Amino acid sequence: MARSNMTERELHAHIRTALSTPSGRVLRDFLRTHCFMTPARGPGEWRSAEQVAFRYGRMTLFQLVEYFDDPENFPTQGVDGP
Repeated sequence: MARSNMTERELHAHIRTALSTPSGRVLRDFLRTHCFMTPARGPGEWRSAEQVAFRYGRMTLFQLVEYFDDPENFPTQGVDGP
């Protein structure tokens, strides 16, 4: 099934299932490191608008993965608690 044919809830279920595996946890750590980058002593120099857009895109990708993985964003209908 292509992403364009999925509802947000379906996408949430697929991402949550994939990231709950040991390989999924490795992938999350990899994305966290490469989307936000390892902290440094000071901020790096931004050399171009293209570099800013590229880094912003990586950050946004990780934020979407986190959003779709979080069950609080997709509560079960009719259920008041976990």
